[in-house]
Amino acid sequence: MVSPSPGLMAALLKSGHLSGVVRWKVDLSTQIVATEISASGFAGYFLETSGAVTLEQTFDLFSNQLKFEKLSLTNFESQLKTLVPTQSGIFIAWSGWQDFAKTNPDDAAGVIEIFESACESWPGVVLVVDKAGKFQNLNELAAG
Repeated sequence: MVSPSPGLMAALLKSGHLSGVVRWKVDLSTQIVATEISASGFAGYFLETSGAVTLEQTFDLFSNQLKFEKLSLTNFESQLKTLVPTQSGIFIAWSGWQDFAKTNPDDAAGVIEIFESACESWPGVVLVVDKAGKFQNLNELAAG
């Protein structure tokens, strides 16, 4: 697994230059995210959706991992907005999205739009991570 240097993610978050939804070609794990949460002071969440190919499967995994009621297109944004950022902000790292984005690119793009909208209501960022895969029309953060 290729992951960023310890503290790099925290430094990027604290710089205040990350916002919205960004593709970052690094591999993260729940353990790395927990370390970066501690170092950054941000509220952080790690979403893993490997194997999900439909919107429903993706939302089921999001629901379980975020401890939300059953998610759908109609309530996903409002549920995201209930996440409470720390004074520093909030971040979400989304891993395992490749099969979903490849099989259902329009639904995947819709999820990104919802993430973008939610990011406008709290200071922070959604990082679409993993070394492998391409997510159409998503700005990339260089390096790792």
